[in-house]
Amino acid sequence: MYHALEKGEHYDQVVAISKELDRLLNKLEDIHNKTNT
Repeated sequence: MYHALEKGEHYDQVVAISKELDRLLNKLEDIHNKTNT
C-alpha cells in the first residue's frame, strides 16, 4: 500500500504533518509561558 503512494502525495502528507507539529509546539510554548509568569 505504502509503495503505491506517489512521491508528491507523500510530500504533501509530510508537509501537513510538519505544520500540525509546529502548531502543537506553539500551543505547548504558550501554555508553558503562561504557567511561568
